[in-house]
Amino acid sequence: MAYADTVPGFAKVARNKSASLRGDPLAFLILALKAGAFVGAGILLIFSVGQGGRAPSAPSSWAQASASR
Repeated sequence: MAYADTVPGFAKVARNKSASLRGDPLAFLILALKAGAFVGAGILLIFSVGQGGRAPSAPSSWAQASASR
């Protein structure tokens, strides 16, 4: 897809979103809140899964020193 196709495509999406916002602002707000909730849940999942083991770049002596404190 070329630049000449991309810009009008995004302009069309923006017009549709603007019309949706003007048509039913409450529904637009609810959908925006739902989208934010899904993004937040994804971030929490990333951090909870990523807490696993020791960082591979950390020296073993540093890990042992911090564990003994």
